[in-house]
Amino acid sequence: MIVLTFITTSTIMYLHPIKNNTLGQEKLFKSLNFLISAPGEVFKKDEDIHTIDNETLNHFIAFYSDKSVDSLEVFEKEEIRYILESMGKYNTRKLKKLLLDSEKEGEKVLKLLSENLFDEQLLILDEMLK
Repeated sequence: MIVLTFITTSTIMYLHPIKNNTLGQEKLFKSLNFLISAPGEVFKKDEDIHTIDNETLNHFIAFYSDKSVDSLEVFEKEEIRYILESMGKYNTRKLKKLLLDSEKEGEKVLKLLSENLFDEQLLILDEMLK
């Protein structure tokens, strides 16, 4: 019964009309892992989520703003964190490295932001931090 259900499900996923079959293959692989895994087994995370830690956020606010970190509300800090994380894993890592040496790399930080953020996001940062 389980095998018949698995075959039917995999056939439906394979024949689903999508441009490429990677999504169907990914679902098939996950369902196969679910069937094979032991009942008490802990599932692994696919990938660590890239985040901006508090130290990097504080360095960014000190670099980009005339305001102090303590003067900002929690929701403002989280909005800034969300905007910075939207640049992607590679660019957030690059931002962290540039902020550690912010005196020499100030222009590079601004260039990185302008290349990887939309104008609307840059305006939000300007309104909140300046």
